[in-house]
Amino acid sequence: MRAALSRLPGRTRLPAVAPAGRIPPDEVRIAFDGDAVLFSDEAEQIYARRGPSAFRDHEASRATTPLPPGPFKPLLEALYRLRQAAPPTCASAPPW
Repeated sequence: MRAALSRLPGRTRLPAVAPAGRIPPDEVRIAFDGDAVLFSDEAEQIYARRGPSAFRDHEASRATTPLPPGPFKPLLEALYRLRQAAPPTCASAPPW
């Protein structure tokens, strides 16, 4: 995990999707990038080493295969379990 974290930026603040007045002040929001974070960077490595043609072939041949997990998948799964265990008033909050 430390090796993966050392290659990633510390944090990035993204603009809110919902207007600020509609976001509860006690709500925590976390956004994740997919490639090399939630999912493996396997395809990215193929692109970097073998070029766009090999990347397209790789993607096409694995179109129906789930992506391997990335370093933050366990964290997302833990957050999901926390959300499921939250009281109904919290768990039913709008997903934005």
